[in-house]
Amino acid sequence: MPRTVGCSVKAYTNNIRTEINAGKERDQAVAIAINYLKKDCGITSKKRMTPAQIISAGSSKKNGESARGVRDGSGPSKDSYRRKKEKKKIGRRKERGEKCPNE
Repeated sequence: MPRTVGCSVKAYTNNIRTEINAGKERDQAVAIAINYLKKDCGITSKKRMTPAQIISAGSSKKNGESARGVRDGSGPSKDSYRRKKEKKKIGRRKERGEKCPNE
């Protein structure tokens, strides 16, 4: 059975179910599903993450937001003062036309 492609809880659970039906043990099925989820969400980090962390990091990357404390040049984090109060979706450097040092 083919795997479900997507950065969502539904895709994650369907992939676990698919691997278990293919005869894999539960632990191995979960590990495979997490690897697929990281790939689909665009996460390249080898760091251990829960599925919820992977999905939130992947969805924020797609929305043009960076995770809190991460400087990847995509703009202010979703919890930042600039995004909440000033309603700005780009960072100060990009607004001034400067290149982000992390790009």
